[in-house]
Amino acid sequence: PTLDALSPYLRRIDQSRWYSNFWPLVQEFEARFAASFAASNPAGHVSAVTVSNATAGIEIALRALALPPGSMVLVPALTFVATATAVLSAGLTPVVADVDEHNWLLTPAMAADYLATAPRRKRSHNV
Repeated sequence: PTLDALSPYLRRIDQSRWYSNFWPLVQEFEARFAASFAASNPAGHVSAVTVSNATAGIEIALRALALPPGSMVLVPALTFVATATAVLSAGLTPVVADVDEHNWLLTPAMAADYLATAPRRKRSHNV
């Protein structure tokens, strides 16, 4: 966004002297973001929450799935260690899979193939 587009929000931040989480501007953002998805949700209810970083976001998303403890979660080999850390923090088991040599991503097709052919492993220790 341009400075002109951001200026009203920056002014509100400066005037309130509230430079952190949980203040009205953050709550407004969460509500507007959730509302943008509400029409496509059959249940009609969508929530959004802001977090401090992607690691926290991954952990919250995994916890929201309510998977059984120790469930395996496929993560790409080419990633930051925090990806696996978020999986572990959610009580799940990260399973590292190779990435596509052309785009360096773990593609849905590769994930499906890996899950179809990989031996099932049991969690060998508590993390």
